[in-house]
Amino acid sequence: MSSKRIFYATQGVTLTPVNENNTVSTAVIPGGLQSIGVSTNFNLEKVFQLGQLELYDSVENNQEVEITLNKVFDGTKPLFLITMGGTASATSGDLLSLQNNKVNLDLYIHDETSRGTAGNAISRLQCTGLYASNFSYTFPTDGNATEEVTLLGTNKTWSTNTSGGSVFSSPQTAKGLARRWKFDSRACVFPTGNGGIPTGSPLTNVTVSFDLGREAVYTLGTYEPYMRTVGFPVEISTEITSIGIEGDFLNVNDVIYSCTGGAGGLQNKPIKFVICGSGAGNGVTIDLGDKNKLQSVNYSGGDTGGGNVEISYSFITDNVFHMIAS
Repeated sequence: MSSKRIFYATQGVTLTPVNENNTVSTAVIPGGLQSIGVSTNFNLEKVFQLGQLELYDSVENNQEVEITLNKVFDGTKPLFLITMGGTASATSGDLLSLQNNKVNLDLYIHDETSRGTAGNAISRLQCTGLYASNFSYTFPTDGNATEEVTLLGTNKTWSTNTSGGSVFSSPQTAKGLARRWKFDSRACVFPTGNGGIPTGSPLTNVTVSFDLGREAVYTLGTYEPYMRTVGFPVEISTEITSIGIEGDFLNVNDVIYSCTGGAGGLQNKPIKFVICGSGAGNGVTIDLGDKNKLQSVNYSGGDTGGGNVEISYSFITDNVFHMIAS
């Protein structure tokens, strides 16, 4: 074996969507994948007995494989639709309709001294029946927009059976990396007005994150989970950061209810983000519905060391996350 290390060019990943009826779809090679991390936890349960100080036994209660993938928005299908869509052709979906779909993952390791192709992979990691558990989206002014997903499962097999393909047969070029100028602010819906951000705020960063709280459900007679249920309600967090111009304009009275007809409470706000693709297509829309409510505001920066005041507005809603890939 001439390979002495593993680095980005020697790794290739395929994702195979599986629907709730366990129908396996076509494998997808995700474009723009930046990293993969794999951790394994055996969740040992210790058992002791009366009359003995030493450990009586240590039971492998429920092993868990956790895989983290990070991808740039580049005009190819987002990880949300690949890992939860249930089919390789999925172009849209929300949490409720896609919650029971799974995905299989193959990680191929190639020889570092030759170009990574399916024919010269030296080892292969197979993980089946993975459930998407956690998602995080970042849209910065500096760097690429990224998507990160955490997958949970119980099956993990390393082998030298390297049949199949995990890398592109020829060099690829991004269809349209999502940078700050690809953030289509004209098509977005921002939470402005009372209990929101000031209209026309110069935005510097947007993040959206949520944890599906996948709880393993077990049945008698089986070792693996029967399923991993989504822990509804799922809280969706959105943080929008802007350069401060005049202040955050959130008065304490805006959030105090009054029986005598004073200022009302915080209002529900619609939020929708649109990311342009290449040409007329390959864009992504993330719709968070109409019931996002301001949770906190943070005014910081602008000190004597230089720099501008930045104001971060944190909004929360529940269960509404709809993605459309055009």
